[in-house]
Amino acid sequence: MAEKNADIPAEVVTIPESVRLYDYLPLFMKSFQEIREIYKGVQPEIDEIYNKIAWAMNNAYIETADEWGIGKFENLLGILPEEGEGLEVRRARVKIRWNSYIPYTKITLRQKLDAICGAGMYQLVEDYENYYVSVRTQITSPTVLSEVEKMFEQLLPAEMVYEVGQLYNTHGKVKKYKHGELEAYTHGQIKEDMDL
Repeated sequence: MAEKNADIPAEVVTIPESVRLYDYLPLFMKSFQEIREIYKGVQPEIDEIYNKIAWAMNNAYIETADEWGIGKFENLLGILPEEGEGLEVRRARVKIRWNSYIPYTKITLRQKLDAICGAGMYQLVEDYENYYVSVRTQITSPTVLSEVEKMFEQLLPAEMVYEVGQLYNTHGKVKKYKHGELEAYTHGQIKEDMDL
């Protein structure tokens, strides 16, 4: 039996019962004890192969990559992660950089913002007569906001002025509530919860 590879987590995939080699035997062969024992001994090797294949497939895509896979993408893009950064922040940075090589159009800008911030989770102001673009988003991570700024810097034409910031509730939006109705919320929730 092969040694367990510590770099490949076994929990990446579970092999469905239909992939068990024993299930592919003709019925008359399943009655032999020797055959059952051979397949019982071989099956862990097959499971390990399937786990390695699933692990490699997961790490081939940014969305499903683990720490090791994101590290490979970061290396490919020349990104040096900061110490202690979580996987999701690193994944967001890789997605932003990976997708920043598409030529700029209004449509690609909106597609990129939808992918990073979520559809409808930002306000985009485009004033092309004055060469100005602004985005306000609900992203709270300063690192991800910084990556959005870098995306704007790389994507927008040089003569465009851009501004990236967080989207907050304004007085105009929350003034319809009475003080007593807002007592249940913290100042942070009132400021950042766009569902108010």
